[in-house]
Amino acid sequence: MINSTKRRCRCATRFTLIIAISLLNACAYNVSTVGNVVAQHPDVGAVHSETYEEGVMTNSVTPFLMFQGHNAQEAIDFYIDVIPDSHVKDVQHYGDSNPDHPDLIMFATVTIGGQDVRFSDSPIKHAFDFTPSFSFLLECESEEELKSLASRLEEDGRVLMPIDSYGFSKTFTWVEDRYGVSWQLVYW
Repeated sequence: MINSTKRRCRCATRFTLIIAISLLNACAYNVSTVGNVVAQHPDVGAVHSETYEEGVMTNSVTPFLMFQGHNAQEAIDFYIDVIPDSHVKDVQHYGDSNPDHPDLIMFATVTIGGQDVRFSDSPIKHAFDFTPSFSFLLECESEEELKSLASRLEEDGRVLMPIDSYGFSKTFTWVEDRYGVSWQLVYW
């Protein structure tokens, strides 16, 4: 088993799958002011090294929401209105690069509840959309906040798990909003 773990880690190094290995194995990062970042697995040592500039890693993990209904801006406005600690950081429209849809969002970075999320309107229709297997987890400060947020998020959406105590928290619900994005709301 150890040999297969080492083999998988060497393979991951070649194909730079550092993000998956880091997340799955809870690797620790060693960071110096300017230089290298080294992800380490506790059993097999160094897995991968990345060069970065002061405080900026070039391969960070950010949730990315691609909208097919040309409603990224509408979703951004909705989330900023509903979720506390939310604001737009930057927006880039297609403009001249897509004359059929110049006003659509090519990329937007929005902080939602303190978490940076990238948004994009896809001018291309895809055979897939959002799935509940990816969701945002909102930790609420009270049961009243959970109920209020759930009420707003489930408008024109659907409830996947109704508000209840499921044994792992005081109160929990899982909803899919009007854009198909899933939200788990929990009050511990």
